[in-house]
Amino acid sequence: MQKPDYLKDFEEHLKALSSAGYVIDDERFKYVKGLSMLLMHAHDAIKSIILIENCSKYEVEGSSEEHLLQQALFRNAVLNYAKCFSQSGKGRITLDKNDIYKDIEVLRDIYDKVINLRNKFFAHSDDSGLDYVSLATKEENDHIEVKQLYTIVVPLNEFPKYLTLFKFCGDAVAEKIQKSFENIENKLGKKVYGFGQR
Repeated sequence: MQKPDYLKDFEEHLKALSSAGYVIDDERFKYVKGLSMLLMHAHDAIKSIILIENCSKYEVEGSSEEHLLQQALFRNAVLNYAKCFSQSGKGRITLDKNDIYKDIEVLRDIYDKVINLRNKFFAHSDDSGLDYVSLATKEENDHIEVKQLYTIVVPLNEFPKYLTLFKFCGDAVAEKIQKSFENIENKLGKKVYGFGQR
């Protein structure tokens, strides 16, 4: 089976870095590697929420297509954010909401709402308050006509709260990465320049 182009590009970048003298997946930075994955999830959640504001550039404003695109981006935001706190596989790190939002009750409440949406709507099918279905029947003498009504709510008015939550999470992960760099600096007696600092 042929590798997808994006994977080829990734491997080419790894080869170029290796040729330039970089060690790929240096064990001393294993924790930072795990944190950097979380940083990307938080980044993708933030970008998805921001992109929702621009859906009318791609689909007719107010159309069902725009609504579907908004909902898809919202789903992407929630699932990416939830990955930061979900049980993870080997070599992956999981955040603890009580560590990240320890003294900020309002953010813990928003966190609970987002995780509830993930669990009841985006990853499973339960009563989430985001989708509604009804059947309307009309009975005549010789037949019954059935119509389906279905809607998905995209809570645009709540997005600023979610954006604040996702940004706070990303900042907390970035802070953990910086602290990890500082610990490595102290251990090795060398300055560590991370993620484009130099």
